[in-house]
Amino acid sequence: MRLNYHKDTDSLYVHLNERVGVEAIQVKNGIVVDIDENGIPVSIDVDNTSDYLDLSSSILIGLPVKNCNWYKSKLKINYNTLINSIPNIIL
Repeated sequence: MRLNYHKDTDSLYVHLNERVGVEAIQVKNGIVVDIDENGIPVSIDVDNTSDYLDLSSSILIGLPVKNCNWYKSKLKINYNTLINSIPNIIL
């Protein structure tokens, strides 16, 4: 899954999988879900994202993520490398 936010247009694109979308369904004005030939969602496009979502923070809970990368400008941060570089602290 990939999340791409475009600040200049305030739009968020959520790429759910590698399947090809064959139909776009407008769920609400500015929110479109692309589905594949079997009716399975492949992406979600949200225009005017700040009207619907608070993007100031993100919390991922319980996702079985094996690899997570953050891209800010040309900087790529790998989650696994970041976590492994922080000493374990027991409170």
